[in-house]
Amino acid sequence: MKNPICDSFVSMINLAIVLVMLLAAAPDVCWSAKAEVRQLNGAPTLFIDGEPSTGLMFWTGSIDKPAVLQHLKEFEAAGVNLVSFVGPGLGWKGPGQYDYTRVDDIMRKVVRANPNALIMPRIYVNAPSWWLKKHPDEGWRKRQSFASSVWLKDAGEALRRLIEHVQASDYADHFIGYHVEAGPCEWFWDWESGSGHGWGSGHEQMFRRWLRNRYSGEVERLRTAWCDTKVDFDTAQVPSYAKCREGSFFEFFDPSKGRQVIDYREFHSQVVADAILHFARIVKEQTKREQLCAVFYGYYFFGDECLGGYFDSGHQALARVLASGDVDALCAPHNYQQRQPGGCCLPQLVSGSARLHGKLYWHEDDTRTACTPPKAGYGRCKTVRESIEVLRRNFACATSLGGTLWWMQQSPGWFSDPQIMESIGKFRHTAESLLKRDRSSAAEIAVIVNERSCQYLRRSTSLIDPLVADQMVEQMVRIGAPVDTYIAADLAEMPEYKLYIVLNALYLTPEQRKVIRQRICGNNHTVLWVYGPGFVTDEGLSVENTSELVGMRLRMVPDWVRPRLALTNMDHNITRGLPPGLSFGTHNPIGPIFFCDDTEAEILGQLTGMRGLRPTHYEIDGGPGLAVKDMGTWRSVWCGVPNLPAPLLRGIARWAGVHIYSDQDDVVYATHSLLAIHARHGGQRSVLLPKAMDVVDAFTEQPVAKGVREFRVNLAPNQTGLWLISAP
Repeated sequence: MKNPICDSFVSMINLAIVLVMLLAAAPDVCWSAKAEVRQLNGAPTLFIDGEPSTGLMFWTGSIDKPAVLQHLKEFEAAGVNLVSFVGPGLGWKGPGQYDYTRVDDIMRKVVRANPNALIMPRIYVNAPSWWLKKHPDEGWRKRQSFASSVWLKDAGEALRRLIEHVQASDYADHFIGYHVEAGPCEWFWDWESGSGHGWGSGHEQMFRRWLRNRYSGEVERLRTAWCDTKVDFDTAQVPSYAKCREGSFFEFFDPSKGRQVIDYREFHSQVVADAILHFARIVKEQTKREQLCAVFYGYYFFGDECLGGYFDSGHQALARVLASGDVDALCAPHNYQQRQPGGCCLPQLVSGSARLHGKLYWHEDDTRTACTPPKAGYGRCKTVRESIEVLRRNFACATSLGGTLWWMQQSPGWFSDPQIMESIGKFRHTAESLLKRDRSSAAEIAVIVNERSCQYLRRSTSLIDPLVADQMVEQMVRIGAPVDTYIAADLAEMPEYKLYIVLNALYLTPEQRKVIRQRICGNNHTVLWVYGPGFVTDEGLSVENTSELVGMRLRMVPDWVRPRLALTNMDHNITRGLPPGLSFGTHNPIGPIFFCDDTEAEILGQLTGMRGLRPTHYEIDGGPGLAVKDMGTWRSVWCGVPNLPAPLLRGIARWAGVHIYSDQDDVVYATHSLLAIHARHGGQRSVLLPKAMDVVDAFTEQPVAKGVREFRVNLAPNQTGLWLISAP
């Protein structure tokens, strides 16, 4: 006798088997994990299959080496299953020809090494050598131009086909997204060719097409803008490398004297950003918006070891990329200056703007641990203990800025030490607990930079290093309070702060000046202006515009000077208690120089320096170089010399009402739930909290204090203290 219940059960099983077989045979079914970035507790957060993830990741080169596959297992044991690496390429072998044998081999090795791996490979979309030979006018002998429509079309199709193949593979469920990359590295143009040196005629033709669109095909507008009565859309040239170095007015390119370099740099960054958005759109469309697209972009805080990065990277169109819904994450390493134990961690990108626009900041931590070769450089740690303290510092930096990180080994074994791997496991545990806490910024200081300012500066480190890189990496990080960074395009949308530091806003649009007046200059805010904010306009250079913006009458001296500023008034709340001999300035001559010429301003420091450096030199007459002025509803502080020292910045911050956690020149990172101090020197600290809070050691989970506004801690040199803080 038949059992109807049994028969029904068997039929259901058979139906399920058939469905599974059909689905497995379907090449267009995407089994990938669903990954997205959403807001959680005040910060952009990675979600995988609907669950929040720390986003902590292991990155490695040469993924298929046996030693590296073993490293995957080490990170799996520490609870880190997200994996990234240089992918095996697009499988693009010729026109319409693709071979994914190498892709399949590597991906399967990764999955075998860690069956829990979630993969986001770095995929280079550079044109292969055979393509460059076939299309010689689409770039130059080494690489395609980012402006090439032929490359965008062909490489885009290759990327689309690669994603289709991955989605139909047996490892598809291990994919969470694609980190798209081009250029020699990180969406950069070639270091020596970004200013036009070495590019072929095809690249110049692309620039000419861009100019035709920029000036609506009106040749007289082009000639007026370039101050050239003979140029037209068929003869306009990419500016020479030498021209980009010389400037037209000291450090500046005066728009009224010609916009050739200015226009080229705008074109330069715009086509890089547009290329990124082209490939990002393909990723999102091909994955039905269920996978991540990550890119390197928004680099700004460079040091002199990377001059080409600031001027030639093509990274100065960040607002364009942030406005796109196709980019989920922005990635960048931290500074290469001051990486050593006792130094600092500062993202190269403008992280506050990334967070404001809901982009996940993925920090690349390529710390040279004690496991690296002795000559690895970049602040290499000599001992395992130093390595752990630096890794703690960098973890705190990324986490406090609303981001996450990957640990990057550029050759096998950078983290292969039991104590280091144990610490990485603790980082993962701490990051998981922070997902449940308030991760919004606790910063009361906002630093404003304008990505377009570089268009108007000659290619030199003389001004930009002390104004931006040195100021941020050597001084700003040591105020004793957290700092958020924004581009000027975000002035209208950024949160409110107590102190605004207008660091590099040499160029401002009329709309940005208006927003500054409406949102920043008022409500009892304090604004620190450095050097010549607003000096550059679309019409030319104007010290009157700077004076109007700052709220003080300034005077300009058109000369090359190596400026120094010495404090002269030690009775003001800003300067009281500072070393009487405190002075600062630039290492190289800059020009022009600005002085305060306002009788209503209070002068705190005098500017001196050496001028006329070739063939003779002599000292300039001293003049007011640091001034403050009460504007009624806000207070203005102006300094004519870049690279203000940390104690002076701390005095300005205190005057503005900013909470200072530590006054020991330590590096401080903080959210409303996390506090970290990386000690420059050993000794006891009195750590001040903004309100009564409970304090717990983030690594040992041991209580430190309950319901306190202040706690004391003894830190060894280069040690990182990391605490979870919460209301009692």
